[in-house]
Amino acid sequence: MQAEGIRPVRDGRKTPPSSQSPSFLEKLFSFLFGSNDPEKEKKRLLKEIEHQLKGVKHRFYRPKTEEALPAMAKYFHEIYSVTGPAQLIVDHAESSDVLKTMIIEHTFDGHLRELRESLTEERIQARGEELGLDKLEAEVKEKVTEFLANFDSQRAKSINSAYNLLMTFLDIVHFDYYFLLKKFDARLPEQDFRYIPHFDLIQAEYVMDDLKDFLTMVYTVDLSSDWRTVLGVVREYRGTDVVSAGDWNKVMRLFSEARRSQIFEFTIRHAEKNPFFKVKVVPHSAHVIEDYLAKVKTQAELSVQKLLKRGHDETIEKYLMSVFGTNAVARTKNYTEKNNALFMQRMLGGFMHVAPINYLYAFLMDYFNQDIRELVDLLIVRGHWATPLLSQQLSESFHVLLQACDEIVELDDSLAEEAELGIRLRSLAWKADRDKTAIKSLRQIVKEVNDQAMGLLQRSARNLVIMGKSLKIVLEEYDKKSRELLTNWKEIETVSNGTVRSRIVNVYKKIYYFIQLIQLYAKQGQQK
Repeated sequence: MQAEGIRPVRDGRKTPPSSQSPSFLEKLFSFLFGSNDPEKEKKRLLKEIEHQLKGVKHRFYRPKTEEALPAMAKYFHEIYSVTGPAQLIVDHAESSDVLKTMIIEHTFDGHLRELRESLTEERIQARGEELGLDKLEAEVKEKVTEFLANFDSQRAKSINSAYNLLMTFLDIVHFDYYFLLKKFDARLPEQDFRYIPHFDLIQAEYVMDDLKDFLTMVYTVDLSSDWRTVLGVVREYRGTDVVSAGDWNKVMRLFSEARRSQIFEFTIRHAEKNPFFKVKVVPHSAHVIEDYLAKVKTQAELSVQKLLKRGHDETIEKYLMSVFGTNAVARTKNYTEKNNALFMQRMLGGFMHVAPINYLYAFLMDYFNQDIRELVDLLIVRGHWATPLLSQQLSESFHVLLQACDEIVELDDSLAEEAELGIRLRSLAWKADRDKTAIKSLRQIVKEVNDQAMGLLQRSARNLVIMGKSLKIVLEEYDKKSRELLTNWKEIETVSNGTVRSRIVNVYKKIYYFIQLIQLYAKQGQQK
């Protein structure tokens, strides 16, 4: 087959008859069954497309000169006059989580809307004040379960469809009609809808990409869609009528005309000499309900945890004030949050029991070694006990706590920069960035330190409970008319600095509040 438009070179030799022209049979088969020549078939199809273009009422394209006519620009200007003013109003709306939430919640009935409201942070906080934090967590969990149960596959499908229709709406509004129209009128100002355009005819090749993008968008639209929900949500989102229903129906009619007439497909096929061009349709298929439900659940749980933490912190502060008279208690020098920075930078847990160890140290140093020691000495040394069991328990718990105080000092000092363990910890921490063995060793040492701290806390708490119970029994004995546990109460009263009863009550309260304080941290550790 010779190339079209190029004459064959003649060299003077006689060409065989079979190569000069097709035979009668070849002509007959070509006429009956069509040509096997792709170029001829392509030309035939383009001629047919040209004929189809003449049958379309819209004169957007001139096949003979391959020009896009002003009527095409007027078609797009009609759409732009509707969507252009809305472009600025809904700018960046595609990325708005608020708009996404609005389109989802617009589908809720009254019960579901009220249930959703009950899971907001404000309502959870108000409910916590009414109900109390102990019952709040269970109630919120129950409401979250009920809320999630309302979203079956049918509801999820309906919501996803509504959201995808909203995305289609935003695609239509944000399409760059101005860029296309400026090719027909170079003086056209952007967003000036009072300007009367003067469109010229142009070569169709300049708008091919625009037409393809436009058709891709047009064919994603379900022309039977009910746009009222989308228009209502967008109006509520911006507080103004972004596009009126009448104007939007006008745009849909223009889309329908384009699809029915196929004017733009014919134009592209003819201008690009590609009779097989097809529109690429990429519909929106987002699934938004899963993320929305996960967000509602997470936010509700975080709201509860926030309240619980606030209540936890307030309770800690209350007990700190009751025990120490201040909430600023700092006694340890090395087992501290400040030194935890060394481990946090390397994604290690660090010292896990800083606050309770600090409070235990402060309690033993500031209070136990004075008020409690004096009271125990008074009762154990001066008291004549009818049976030794209770006095023995009191004495043993007292000495265990004295020893715990020394052990805390020893533990804290061992972590100092100049101490052997402290030096080793810091050395391993610096090597941990490049040495996996160092990381393993560091984790093991930190774990041992934390285990030692936890052991001190548990042993001290147990013995404080024993001491508290013993003092309560002594107090009950003191308040009885017939005192049998201690036989020399009058002597004890005589040597006591202040009434024995008030001293026992004060010490018992201190121990009680301190145990409550330590138990808060124990519960926090169990939750983690």
